[in-house]
Amino acid sequence: MSARKPESPAWDGSDSPPFVPESPTADAMETLPRSAPSLAPIRMADVASPDNAEAFQAGADGGHGSETASHPLGDDWPAFTPDPLPQEWVLPPDVYYAFSHARPCPDVFALHMSDDAQRLAWLGRLAVWCPQERWWIIVPDLRRALELSQAWPESAPRPLLLTRTLQVPAADHPPGTLTLGELHNQITTQVRARLQERLQRLQHLQAITLQLVQCDTLQAELAATLDTLEHTLQAEAEDEHSALYQTIHDQLTSLQQRLQECEARRCQLQEKLRLEQSLATSDPADPNTPRPETSWFARLKKWLLGRSSSPSSSSSAGQASPSPSHPPLATASTGFSSLQDELQATEKELAELRALWQAEYQQLLERELSRRRQVIQDQLAGQRAEHERLHAQREDLIQHLSLVPAEGAVLEQELAHVQRQLREVESLAAEQLQRQLRHEVRTFLLPAHDEPEELEQLRRLVGSVDRFIYETCEQIPDGVMRWALRLPGRHLLIGNILPPPSRCWEGNGAVPGLCRLPEATPWPALLGSRLDQRLWVVEGEFLIARLRLVPPEQRFALRQEPLVDRPEVLLRFRDTSDRETELVEIAFPLSWGFAARAFVAQQLEHYRPVPCGPAQWHTTPAGDIRVCWPVVEQAASAHRSESIDWGNGVQEWCLFDGHTFYTAALTFRADGGWDRAAAEAWLQELLPLATRQRLAVVTSRQPLPPISAAAQDSSCSLHSAVDPAPESPRKTGG
Repeated sequence: MSARKPESPAWDGSDSPPFVPESPTADAMETLPRSAPSLAPIRMADVASPDNAEAFQAGADGGHGSETASHPLGDDWPAFTPDPLPQEWVLPPDVYYAFSHARPCPDVFALHMSDDAQRLAWLGRLAVWCPQERWWIIVPDLRRALELSQAWPESAPRPLLLTRTLQVPAADHPPGTLTLGELHNQITTQVRARLQERLQRLQHLQAITLQLVQCDTLQAELAATLDTLEHTLQAEAEDEHSALYQTIHDQLTSLQQRLQECEARRCQLQEKLRLEQSLATSDPADPNTPRPETSWFARLKKWLLGRSSSPSSSSSAGQASPSPSHPPLATASTGFSSLQDELQATEKELAELRALWQAEYQQLLERELSRRRQVIQDQLAGQRAEHERLHAQREDLIQHLSLVPAEGAVLEQELAHVQRQLREVESLAAEQLQRQLRHEVRTFLLPAHDEPEELEQLRRLVGSVDRFIYETCEQIPDGVMRWALRLPGRHLLIGNILPPPSRCWEGNGAVPGLCRLPEATPWPALLGSRLDQRLWVVEGEFLIARLRLVPPEQRFALRQEPLVDRPEVLLRFRDTSDRETELVEIAFPLSWGFAARAFVAQQLEHYRPVPCGPAQWHTTPAGDIRVCWPVVEQAASAHRSESIDWGNGVQEWCLFDGHTFYTAALTFRADGGWDRAAAEAWLQELLPLATRQRLAVVTSRQPLPPISAAAQDSSCSLHSAVDPAPESPRKTGG
């Protein structure tokens, strides 16, 4: 049996080859290959609702009567490749599908998720997976913002609440939640404190500079004093009015007294000796000369005369003997000699006293000189140490202040500049706030409000962001949505995207009135109706198989007929011309479940695998080729699943989550002519790598597992379990 090529759904009136789901995380309802223009700004009026379908159709035909004619949400979405998730993330298929498509989507992606708590958990995990992206999360109100902030994971960048005040009780204030007003106050306080600290340092630097000048001046004065110290000391010692002179005089008093006494005694001896000399040289025969016989001079003459009359001193014959009336000369000579000896001894003593006095005087001067020199040297050493300390402080301050050069004029200018900044601290804080918001804060929380001017101010303050997220988007005012979707960046809508189930298509024939959405339908639901390109959807009591994708505004014009042998099955046709009709949808009762999928595959040979996540290839012992998707396979083992024979040698194991089908595994039987190369080639035609899907529907109610440490760094380690395909895949002939 040969392997048959699949049939594919096509867009309205297109003859191009079909664009089919991607692998490994493709959607089953994809569109034709189209050009990928850049996404234009989205406007509210750009979304064509069923009520303006005629205007949309006119625009599609080339008319220009309505703004909806050029809407960018039509058929020109650029394709993108979904991202495989970290292997540590064990998630249900619908949640896995939402993650793998939401992160890489380059423009607008919608996520239908009705559970509020699950939205918060899903968004927090996405934040962990995209830590480098800058987000702007718009929520309906402040209450929802606080809930999201409280549920935010610790491993993701903390969000900043874009509100000036937070008027909630302190008990309800989530820990770590920071508002824009609080951040502004913190920055203002920090800027003021930093400027005040800088001003204090500059003033300290100024004071230190002045102290250094004073220190240098004092050192110069001490050095000059040291150079002239000896001369100064000598002058003070000679000045009778100086303290030094008085000190030396007090210390040499006893020695000075001895010196004076010795000088007096010497004077007396000199006077006596002079008198003796004068008497010795005077004429003794002179009657006018007094003869003090009783004086010491008389005794001296007597001594001299007596010595002259002694035998030893007798003269020879012929010499005359002295007159007996004169005193002896020996006696006078002896007294004179004694006076001389005493005078010499006194003068010697006087010389010694003077030498001693001079030595004591010089010793006292040297001692005072040494003391004063040591004091001045100590002062100089202290000033040098103080100079080094001040210089080190000055250099440290200059380095800390980044003030080069730190001359007087520059320092004065910097002081004036800082003082001026302190007066303008509010504007400086605003600039710092803007820089921090643009370069440091990664996530912003904005409670929705209708003031476009304030929204625009916040946008200019925050700057560009990578992704705009609209959480509980059906409750966000349309004006906010219209304004935000004009901004460049990627947009992610989370909430009740799909319209509520309706009982349309009841009976036979065209029933356009029952297919119209209510006029009060929220804008996200209108957008979701255009983005919904799934192959299998549930509408009310029916399970719809979409064989061709039809724009939502054209579905109300489809004709509906029951199947002849199965009247509970409704066939929906579209008239392409007056004579040509094509089958675009089949409505099965919801109770059919897996039988509806088997019917489409077996009766219409319409094969559409709906995988999710990376694939794994195996060969069974019987030679059959089996490809499985573990993300779906794990869920299929615990939920409603069934094996369906597609009738071409291919068997599908799939699960139904109550909303759509997911393929857990495909088995290509060897007896049907399949081998690995043929199976891969056949599947590659159905599952290309890129997708244009812009909607994910999450129906799981089970809580998401906690994020492990190994799963947080997913951008660096994403592994694929798909075996390498052969170089030359081929099909098996019949």
